[in-house]
Amino acid sequence: MATFSSKNFSKPAPKWWRKLEDGLLMILIPAVVAVVMGWGFSDEAFVNKLTLLINTGLVALIKFVGKMLANGEEYTPKPDEHEN
Repeated sequence: MATFSSKNFSKPAPKWWRKLEDGLLMILIPAVVAVVMGWGFSDEAFVNKLTLLINTGLVALIKFVGKMLANGEEYTPKPDEHEN
C-alpha cells in the first residue's frame, strides 16, 4: 500500500507510479503544446512562455507527487554503518 507523506522523500516511489509518471509526461507535454498552439495567439514569444510555464508546473507537480509517494519498500540495501 502506498503512503503519501513528506517522510517519503528518501524512499523511491512505487514502480506503478514511476511507470504512470512516464506515461503521463509522454502524453501531457505534447498535448499542452498542441492545445496552447491551437489557441491562435499571434505573439509567438507569449505562446512559448505560456507553454514553458504550463509544462514546467505540470512536470514539477507530477514529480512532487512521486517524491511524496512510497510503498515502504527499499529497493537497494542500505550500507551497514558498522562495516569497514
